[in-house]
Amino acid sequence: MSGVFPVNPVLLVDDDEVWLRSLSVLLKRKVGITNIVTCSDPLEVMPMLAARAVSIVLLDFTMPGLMGDQVLVKIKNEFPEIPVILLTGSDQVDIAVKCMQRGAFDYFVKSHDVDRILSGIQRAIHMHDIMHENRLLNSGFLNDSGPDKADAFEGMWTRSFRMFRIFRYLEAVASSSVPVLFIGEPSTGKSTLAKALHATGEKSGNFIHCRIADHGDFLPDALCGRKHNSGFLDQSEGGTLYLDGIEHLSRLGEDFLCDLIDSPQFTTEPGGKPRWFTGRIAASTSVDLDSISGMKRLLVKFSSHAIQVPSLRERREDLPVLLDCLLDEAAHIYKKSRPTPPPELITLLGTYNFPGNIGELRKMVLDAVIAHAGGILSMDIFRERIFNHQSGEDSNVPLAQFTGPRLPTLAEVQDILINEAYRRTQGNQGVMANMLGITRTAINKRLNKD
Repeated sequence: MSGVFPVNPVLLVDDDEVWLRSLSVLLKRKVGITNIVTCSDPLEVMPMLAARAVSIVLLDFTMPGLMGDQVLVKIKNEFPEIPVILLTGSDQVDIAVKCMQRGAFDYFVKSHDVDRILSGIQRAIHMHDIMHENRLLNSGFLNDSGPDKADAFEGMWTRSFRMFRIFRYLEAVASSSVPVLFIGEPSTGKSTLAKALHATGEKSGNFIHCRIADHGDFLPDALCGRKHNSGFLDQSEGGTLYLDGIEHLSRLGEDFLCDLIDSPQFTTEPGGKPRWFTGRIAASTSVDLDSISGMKRLLVKFSSHAIQVPSLRERREDLPVLLDCLLDEAAHIYKKSRPTPPPELITLLGTYNFPGNIGELRKMVLDAVIAHAGGILSMDIFRERIFNHQSGEDSNVPLAQFTGPRLPTLAEVQDILINEAYRRTQGNQGVMANMLGITRTAINKRLNKD
């Protein structure tokens, strides 16, 4: 297995060094926990916790010098956020009750079912991740400034405070293994955000992009590699598996994914030896969650971190920076000098809702640049695409409803149109003229008639 899991180590405390070695091997082999620190002297526990952050402490109850319940009290007094699991050699209810009252996360008997102990350790790590994230999110970590690790978000061109808050949120949750769901219309940047999450978490494994619609009922086989030498789970081990389009999941795929999140085990062939997945799962959907309400069990798994990605019409302040970056990109692709956009182009773009989001804007820019011969960039392609779409969209929608016995005069209707065009274009007369199909001189005359 590649990578280190979890990010902060699991601390094992027991005076029996043989038990420590065997438990360490068991955790690595059966649960994929590779980041382990051991301690055989209970008096060294507090200095170790003061020196480094840990995910959880697994603590033997009976030790010379200091009993496990005494160490538990010290840990909960100084480091209350660290989950502590007590282990003992005998099944005594009074001891278990006392430990739980003193703040233990869980209590197990060493000789009992090992799988129960391993499941408890996994739950404790998961709880620690969520608590750590909540502390970051509630400590003022989120604000309207850009991200600390700006390089991870290099592909996101924005000056939107709403996007900056998403960046900061992703930084806060990047180090844990809790699943993340990105919700947003097509071409809003969900996959780019998933890559940024992966980069911010500094995962040692790969980022693997899996389009769910490509696999149908065979998604579990594709994830596990049952028809190939390597599946998506193997390829993203220690990294991030990005599942694109969970709305396309079949019932079989949904059940498999829910089980994988609950217990990250998989087999490369039916009845084969289970393997553990220590990567992170990120997913996306392009539809409203109400539209996939049949997947309630799955949506609960992603409920901790469900991020709504805004559409381009919800972040119009990004139009100037997007246009600037896309012009650079288009000039590089077509090996042309970067054209200069006319000042009124941003105003024109601001009148449009961009149902295709950033992908639609990118197509407009690429087409405009490939047709560009020199000088100021022509607005013809932008006008054609925008006005054609708006005319088709609004052809059956009246500008105003007239319900009284009197209809407005043509002059009054003209004033309504002029005022609406003025509002949409923020008074840009060139764009107003194109929108209304009249000359700029006529617009100027109408605006200055009084």
